[in-house]
Amino acid sequence: MAIKVAKADVVISINESAANPGLKPGEVVKYTAKIETEANNKDINWTIEGNISEATNITVNENEVILNVAEDEAINGTITVTATSDYDNTKLAT
Repeated sequence: MAIKVAKADVVISINESAANPGLKPGEVVKYTAKIETEANNKDINWTIEGNISEATNITVNENEVILNVAEDEAINGTITVTATSDYDNTKLAT
């Protein structure tokens, strides 16, 4: 799944490595993001929301993030991973 959000001079793309976005507790998924802009600052800020378990987390390595869904995470919950442009924090993709 690829998500693109285009606003003004910034385009953020997120690609998910998992074939099925319906993750289960204990699973891991990798996301990558790319910012297309003429600005010099192409840094990405990653956030996670909706997790119940403190053990559910994201590990960030430059433009890649790994979502680790904890074994005790809510089965029917929704976890949102968001990539936001550091250059313009109104530009984001989830």
